[in-house]
Amino acid sequence: MRLFQLAAEKAKNRYSYEEPCGMEWVFITKTGQDLFRHKGDTIVPGAGTRWKHLHRKPETAESKAAAKLKREKAAAKAAKQAAKARAK
Repeated sequence: MRLFQLAAEKAKNRYSYEEPCGMEWVFITKTGQDLFRHKGDTIVPGAGTRWKHLHRKPETAESKAAAKLKREKAAAKAAKQAAKARAK
């Protein structure tokens, strides 16, 4: 019986200086909750105090949809600014 899953995934933090490579190692429960994280700039994750405890809630379909909408709005804004800069 598996209690946790270890995964390397896109970092979910808001601060790019914490995880410059954009990836992190995460231990995930059966319910989808992230429990521990480790910097993702390694081929094999470290041990001991290099892992940090997390208090993240499991992702839901609603939170994924909201994040996708936010990304789409940001991309549209960037495209609009680029078109405006080219027009000058």
